[in-house]
Amino acid sequence: AGPVSSTVQLAAGMPEKVEGSVLWCGADNISTDGIYHGKYMYEDLTPERMAAVTMENYDPHFRGLVAQTTCPILVSAANFGTGSSREQAAQCLKFAGIRCVIAASFSATFIRNALNNGLMVLECPALSTALRERYGGGTETNIATPTVVVDGIVSVSLQEWQGELTVD
Repeated sequence: AGPVSSTVQLAAGMPEKVEGSVLWCGADNISTDGIYHGKYMYEDLTPERMAAVTMENYDPHFRGLVAQTTCPILVSAANFGTGSSREQAAQCLKFAGIRCVIAASFSATFIRNALNNGLMVLECPALSTALRERYGGGTETNIATPTVVVDGIVSVSLQEWQGELTVD
């Protein structure tokens, strides 16, 4: 049998391509508490305030780095969004302007919350490995540089998505 070719039919309103600057958050197991600190769980924050506190428990400089980028795409290592089922973790990333999260793998609960809130998530272990080799990695509590703004733009054709990406 030869190669199989198929075309993906995207839902109405879904972009054909996602393109943007890469923010490499190289830690494995970035938890929902790292993404959206538990101290905000029972506060009624506006979307703007949620955006301002995004990832502050992982990297206090994250918000400033997002502001330096164009159409930011967050790329991370394994098991992104592990921990609690807090839906605010996906919401705050979206409110912060993150167009898409690409990771080696995700917590199943984070995937559900991201999809429920319109935040695109894609798994690409090869991209995560390549960025870890170039920029380093670690764990949520032990990483020299939690977030790196990567030179270049990532472009993802959603109709041709195969789970393999490179940064130009």
